[in-house]
Amino acid sequence: MTEDGWTRIPDDFVERNQRPFVTLTYAQTMDGSIAGETGKPLAISCAESMKLTHEIRAGHEGIMVGISTIIADNPSLTVRFGITGKNPVPIILDSNLRCPTTCKLLTSPECSKPVICHLPISPEDIDKRQRVSLLQSAGATLIECNASSNGKIDLVDMLGRLGSQFKSVMVEGGSSVIGSFLESDQPIIDWVLLTISPMFVGGVKSVPRLLPQTRHLRDVSSRMAGSDFIIQGRIDYTK
Repeated sequence: MTEDGWTRIPDDFVERNQRPFVTLTYAQTMDGSIAGETGKPLAISCAESMKLTHEIRAGHEGIMVGISTIIADNPSLTVRFGITGKNPVPIILDSNLRCPTTCKLLTSPECSKPVICHLPISPEDIDKRQRVSLLQSAGATLIECNASSNGKIDLVDMLGRLGSQFKSVMVEGGSSVIGSFLESDQPIIDWVLLTISPMFVGGVKSVPRLLPQTRHLRDVSSRMAGSDFIIQGRIDYTK
């Protein structure tokens, strides 16, 4: 792939892989921090790298974040910074349906209504079934996904279900989501684009725990975007 390889998605990718093309992209500091404190956002990227991030958003049909990001940041997940293009559809990993009906994604006319991926709900769980009705009434589309062995959403199963709606998905975070994608022993990440800002914070790390296997990047390229360093490539799943 070339420097803008994240936009070059084969037309038959979903048909061949039974899932969307997945780009993992996020910004971190020199010491690997993506936030100063848990639950509190941190301005990391410079204007030039933020523009690049929004170009990538415009190049994907879906944008994925975890429920902790929704609760902490209440993001709009729209295309901004002077970039033209359609807003990607927000996809929220929300195992237990904690998404507030008052969040921007469900209340702002500027935002696309989200797809919420959650774990199976038992017939006896009346509270969660009521949450389903509330979120659907607010405009959300809900997708029930299988649970993995650790009780979280099975990412392979989830991506297979999303393949009927999305050709490409940009995974932005937060740390739990980033860690879960990198931990998978299945090749579910197709491209990685990392922004590194020249600062030290000592805060919440982008990868929150030791991975079961070291992940190496191949076909690596890098460049500067303003004061930030951009590195990208594909994960080698053969090791």
